[in-house]
Amino acid sequence: MLSQSHVLGCLALLASTCLTTASPLSTTEKTHLHQQRQDARPIYAIAHMVLSASGLNDALNNGANAVEIDVAAWDEGWWADHDLRKDSYGDSVRDMFEAIVAQRNQGRNINFVWLDLKTRDFCSGADCDTDIKHFDDCAAEEKCSIESLQGLAREVLTPAGVNVLFGFFGTEKTRAFKTIEASLADNEAVVLSGQTVDVLKIYNEGDGKDVSKRQRVLDYGYTELEQGFGNCQEEDYQTCAELRNAGDARDRGEIGRVFGWTSTVGQGDLVHQLLEVAGVDGIIYGFHKTRYYDHEESRAAANDIVGFVGGRSDMRMATNGDKPW
Repeated sequence: MLSQSHVLGCLALLASTCLTTASPLSTTEKTHLHQQRQDARPIYAIAHMVLSASGLNDALNNGANAVEIDVAAWDEGWWADHDLRKDSYGDSVRDMFEAIVAQRNQGRNINFVWLDLKTRDFCSGADCDTDIKHFDDCAAEEKCSIESLQGLAREVLTPAGVNVLFGFFGTEKTRAFKTIEASLADNEAVVLSGQTVDVLKIYNEGDGKDVSKRQRVLDYGYTELEQGFGNCQEEDYQTCAELRNAGDARDRGEIGRVFGWTSTVGQGDLVHQLLEVAGVDGIIYGFHKTRYYDHEESRAAANDIVGFVGGRSDMRMATNGDKPW
């Protein structure tokens, strides 16, 4: 049987331990933890195919801190549209931009907008909307021009501190690309899709050579992330391996950011490999072929990114205060 003095001693030790544990952090300790957090790599959960103000709100509620908007041009201007069919368009780009600013003004976390530029060439079939323009067919002063889109972003998004990423999927030889390349503002960047060696060649020797390295972004992936994902150990071609190679190029200072796509529900393991092994800066997530809306699957896909990052000391979700490029 324990003696009374032994019990009292143990209680005293326990009380001392509890008091020590409960002691507030010193200023030095707080500063150290804050610095650790700031040094952690900022990660972007980029909501896929956000085509309406309601989809934007759903994405932000689910944990997105950036959005990808597919955009196409008509004579009247630019609209959010992915499929380019006669009834597939969403809100006007102006309405989307104003909704983004309204969300920012309410304190929501939305760091950048990825504008995935579409042309009528991306659609085939009898139900394609033939009124959609190729942006290179539009003169600078027309509402369907790339100048009009960039001007709209600068009018609405830039004053609110929202960054802009212009996505040229296979269209880097267009007048539109050359226009954007020659006129990038500090908060703007361009993204090219493809294998690392090919994209680097465009940036270093081809049509993108005048883009500053910090404003060069590379993306790679498939609509179905699992297709051709690989095991992250291949030399190239497979999704994870190519994004790993792109991450190495970023670490050498050749490009600014690397993004993968498109993750959906049940792909947490692939997401974790992209973040941890390939070292991507962000992932487009959501549905494969459906515009973004709140659903248990879109919530789960968002949480695959946000939840994993939340459990890491070397990563953190990017905020409005982060500079993506």
